[in-house]
Amino acid sequence: MSQKRKATTDAGAEKPNKQMKTTSEKKADGWLQEQVLQQRIAKKEMKFNKKRLRFLTDTQKIKQGSEGVLYWMNRDQRVQDNWALIHAQRLALKEELPLHVCFCLVVPKSKLSTYRHFSFLLKGLEEVSQELKTLGIEFHLLHGAPGDVLPGFVSDRSLGAVVTDFSPLREPLQWLEDVKKKLSKDIPFIQVDAHNIVPCWEASPKLEYAARTIRGKINKVLSDFLTDFPLVEQHPHTATRTAKQVDWAKELASLQVDKSVGETEWAKPGTKEGMNMLESFIDVRLKLFGTQRNDPNAAALSHFLPGYDSFQLLSEGKIHGFLRMYWAKKILEWTSCMWSICGIHDQGWAERPIFGKIRYMNYKGCQRKFDVARFEKKYRPKDI
Repeated sequence: MSQKRKATTDAGAEKPNKQMKTTSEKKADGWLQEQVLQQRIAKKEMKFNKKRLRFLTDTQKIKQGSEGVLYWMNRDQRVQDNWALIHAQRLALKEELPLHVCFCLVVPKSKLSTYRHFSFLLKGLEEVSQELKTLGIEFHLLHGAPGDVLPGFVSDRSLGAVVTDFSPLREPLQWLEDVKKKLSKDIPFIQVDAHNIVPCWEASPKLEYAARTIRGKINKVLSDFLTDFPLVEQHPHTATRTAKQVDWAKELASLQVDKSVGETEWAKPGTKEGMNMLESFIDVRLKLFGTQRNDPNAAALSHFLPGYDSFQLLSEGKIHGFLRMYWAKKILEWTSCMWSICGIHDQGWAERPIFGKIRYMNYKGCQRKFDVARFEKKYRPKDI
């Protein structure tokens, strides 16, 4: 895989900006969304830091006669604050081409494929498609593995470049290789790390074995990448071939997944819900976070969900972070699930029976940190 980083569009790096100040004053609902929007508009002309991207192909120039630029959305399912989409739009603007966004829907035949997961996914994508439509950007929902459907889609639409986001997991990496093998050699294939503040390939050239070995490398370049986001704006170049209308309700109903696991009531999909929860965290829980985040009796957490740009109130169905660590240690003690305990960056603790060098946690430690009796009373079965 080529690691060339020459950008096809704006050169230069963004200038770090002072963080937005927050106060304890009572504000109207929606204040954060409006403030963030104004911040994006103010940074509309911000230059794109070319270190955020890398070319996966030798070809870097869009060929003449192309009819659009494609952003293959995968890990980063949002419109705004998405460096991959920002770069794709600027590339399309430079070439005066329409901009397309696609998502490849893969539904594994597995017991792990649940209605809860795919309902959350599709409803979030529906919000993405609606926002893109208001911006004059076409959204396409493709069905099947990316290597099987995406290269043909690019060829059929005469698209001149493909931009995608970054995921370090095995399956997305394999999808990337599959697309690269089948994509026409005259199509630039560009990857942008839209997920990490510091792009993974800029943070370190190797797999780090401890947090302390990577911390200094991150801090050294953090000011280059910890910046505001420019606005993904109205796209002026309209596609001659529009996207096929997606019947989202039909898509959801037709899924061959385990439907015994229903939708969550406490976690709502989409960026709007995420902004609402972030706003409530700043308004209500931020002042408690520094001192009470490890107390499950205190409503102090941000409730950021992995892989989901939305955060919800503490509720049954989501275990508190400290208790999740405690429970994991008990699993190690009671079973042989070593793989679920040891992380890449975990450091050894004093040797002890059963635990070895794994960090020891026990019930008395919980009692020292928070009111265990109060927590147990809250969640005990009603008939006890």
